[in-house]
Parts: sequence; structure tokens; C-alpha cells
Amino acid sequence: MKKNLLKNLTMGLIAISPALLMGVSSLGTVTANADTWESSNPESGVKCMTIYGSSERIYDSRGVFTGRYLAVGTSWRLGKTISISGKYYFEVATNEYITGQPADYPYTPFDGTVRVTSSTTPAPIYTRDGARITGRALAPGSYWHTDREVNLAGVSYFRVATDEYVCVSDAAPV
Repeated sequence: MKKNLLKNLTMGLIAISPALLMGVSSLGTVTANADTWESSNPESGVKCMTIYGSSERIYDSRGVFTGRYLAVGTSWRLGKTISISGKYYFEVATNEYITGQPADYPYTPFDGTVRVTSSTTPAPIYTRDGARITGRALAPGSYWHTDREVNLAGVSYFRVATDEYVCVSDAAPV
């Protein structure tokens, strides 16, 4: 019993020692206002894209196919967007681009927790295409882990599960 107590105490001190060494005086909860979450997100200027449906051809900066593909289900950080003959290309590596239109689901990484803002009304959930999922919703006041924010037709959503999104007007980062 004393051995377990000593072990737990030691593990607890090890866990908080980095905070003590850095001079942190209080270990509290960090909260964010829904209006300012984007400015506090270190990834707010970053755009990424997940490859859906079929593998994606890779092109060079002239629009010539390189003979390589991006695999389905992989996510890629996007660089600049270029246009060749009216067709958009997203940079995924140096001189490597994939085709797409601006609405091809680029997202901003956001690793955090969101809370359903209503304490009485469930929050509807949507697919990555923006279609409302019927018969399901997020409980009022519930907390959900999110890994990305997407913008679909001018409306922002947080991803809370595979192909399930909640509108930012219904949930806020905490």
C-alpha cells in the first residue's frame, strides 16, 4: 500500500514537474470564444485536403502528369494554388500538384474540443458534403473532440467523427 502511494506520488510529481520548471503558477482550463477561435488556432492559415473516392494524379507546375498518385484516405497539407488554362491545382510538394476546384474540401487542422452551445437543443450533424444527417444529433452541452474545420459553401463546420460535422454556429471551441 505504501509502495503504491509512493509510486503514485512520484508519478504525479514527474507529470507536473515540467510545468513547475517553466514557472507556471496555475494549471487552469483554457477556454476560447467562438468568435476568436480562429485567431488562437496556430494552424488557422494552413489548408489540408483528404483524398476521397479514388487516387489523385500528381502534376508538375506546367500541368503535366508525373506518373505518380496520392493514395485514397491520405491527407495532405496544401501549399499555393495555381491555375493553368482555367483549371485549379493545389500544391502538395515542391513542384507537385493535384487538380481540384476551390470547393474540393480543403480544411484547416484544428486539434481541440468543441462544446455544443445550446443547453436545451441538440445540434444537427452534417456530412462532408453539407447534407444534414437525419435521426442523429449531438446532445445539448456535450463536448466533442475535433481535428479539423471545413468551409462548405461559405459555412464553417468542425469534424466530430468520420464524415460527421457540426456547424460552428452550434458548437464552440473550449
